[in-house]
Amino acid sequence: MNPAVVIPRWSVAVVVGLTALAAGFGGNVVSSRRAAANDYLPSGSAAPRSGRELVLVYIGAAGCSWSNRPGLADAVKNVKVILSDSAARAHRPFSAIGVARDWATSDAVGHLAKFGRFDELAVGNNWQNAAIQRYVWSDIPGPASTPQVVILERTVGSHPDTGLEDAPYVISDERLILRVTGYYDIIRWAEAGAPLPRAP
Repeated sequence: MNPAVVIPRWSVAVVVGLTALAAGFGGNVVSSRRAAANDYLPSGSAAPRSGRELVLVYIGAAGCSWSNRPGLADAVKNVKVILSDSAARAHRPFSAIGVARDWATSDAVGHLAKFGRFDELAVGNNWQNAAIQRYVWSDIPGPASTPQVVILERTVGSHPDTGLEDAPYVISDERLILRVTGYYDIIRWAEAGAPLPRAP
């Protein structure tokens, strides 16, 4: 789908885990984990992350022409590097989640492969995809359009409200920081250095 809307707002994605991506609040600079120039490299560590994590969620589809326009994949790759570097400098964990809503999971995985490495993938089942349920329809609602990039902040690790003080993999208090919707706005945002709004 075409349109372009940037929706700043404050407000988790648990889907199919695969690889890793990086984070940081309001930054646009260089060098943390990279597989090659302009490509994010997940840590591959079995150690649980902890603290306030920055999360990038890309939502697209092989069957969406706007999700396959020239330059979009490179723009998302660059944003992953920018945010992961910023997070690393702030000593914060970062994750990247790739979501593709195609019915055929093979098509969805193929689409996300063009966008570089992710910590998690959620593929298939069209608009009933589990991650889309969370990031479009219910917990953190937004426009039902692709492509879009959603930036979140969440707590990873033990949380007193859960009663699970020894559970390092608990995720809680997920908040929306920014949603960038549409091909043109994603390109412009990436070219501007992927700025994020400051916390109030």
